[in-house]
Amino acid sequence: MTAAAVVGEGKASRSLPFANGGSGEIKTQRRRISMITLSKLDGTYFALNPDLIETVIENPDTTIYLTNKKFYIVKENMEEVIEKVVEFRKEINGVFDRQ
Repeated sequence: MTAAAVVGEGKASRSLPFANGGSGEIKTQRRRISMITLSKLDGTYFALNPDLIETVIENPDTTIYLTNKKFYIVKENMEEVIEKVVEFRKEINGVFDRQ
């Protein structure tokens, strides 16, 4: 499931949540910013720009380190995070699985 918010002239319309962990995008007049959704250990969902991911480790919780030195601990395992980033890249680059 994807969700999008269109922002223009100070007004925004949203289609949320990203509860199934899909990716979503925010469109502005100048650029498109896309993100993946993940869940924190307390169950709250948040969107993360996958371009900022530097390292993902499991020990035992999955920790995502970003290029800006911040980090997030998430419920998803490392394989799930990687799958979400790969799916995000496919969507952005217009690559779809052939069935």
